[in-house]
Amino acid sequence: MKNNGFFKTLKELEDIMEEAWNVPFAKNRLMIEEDRLKAIIEELRMSLPIEMRKAQEVLDMKDKILEKAEEDSNSMIERAKKTSETMLSKARKNSASIISEAKEEASKLIDEQAILAIAKERAEGIVDRAKNDSVKMRNVTVNYIEGIVNDTYKSLERALNAVEQLKETYTNEDKEER
Repeated sequence: MKNNGFFKTLKELEDIMEEAWNVPFAKNRLMIEEDRLKAIIEELRMSLPIEMRKAQEVLDMKDKILEKAEEDSNSMIERAKKTSETMLSKARKNSASIISEAKEEASKLIDEQAILAIAKERAEGIVDRAKNDSVKMRNVTVNYIEGIVNDTYKSLERALNAVEQLKETYTNEDKEER
């Protein structure tokens, strides 16, 4: 039996308490030899089942895994924000450039009536394309961010599941050894 030393040491601790002297005028107080008590406590510590030590290691690993997953998710979110800002900036520049080109073409036309009709038609087309492009880029950006957030969530969920499985494995091993 693995824990034989553990229970033997517990019995020794009980023996010390039974052999101890009562402190005069103090209810529920005992005088115990300090060095002997320290030695027994150290024996108890050393004879703790390895499963308890493994369980503590799993708990320590869980915190590290969760911290790493949180750092990764924060990093992914920051990258997604920067990418979306860059994409929106490019969309604004492109739409401004298109509108500028449309204005230049309109000013070159000779006939005022034709200029108005053509400019209005082209401007509406350019604005519509710019709006559509802007909406598309926004949707792409939102989808990109949602994908990153979903991936991060899944990573965190996998990490938590891994920790739960480790915990369950050590718990089951502990039960089997008993």
